Amino acid sequence: IRRQRQMCIRDRVSHAESVSLVTLYDDISDRSARVAVFLAVLELTKHGRIGISTDGTSLYRISRKAAAADTAPQEILV
Repeated sequence: IRRQRQMCIRDRVSHAESVSLVTLYDDISDRSARVAVFLAVLELTKHGRIGISTDGTSLYRISRKAAAADTAPQEILV
């Protein structure tokens, strides 16, 4: 179920420039389902698949190129 939630969130974010966090919960009334959505957002953010706006109200897609650049080892100049 967790993987399904992640895929659903990724699909919604990939089809729009950004998605309001509130809209993810619109059709969900069950508390455990709301927690599952929250955890899915955290997982996707942790793995660099989506980002959260600075004001915390929306999600946005992170391109694979940008995510790869962030995880690439940085050269340290001495």
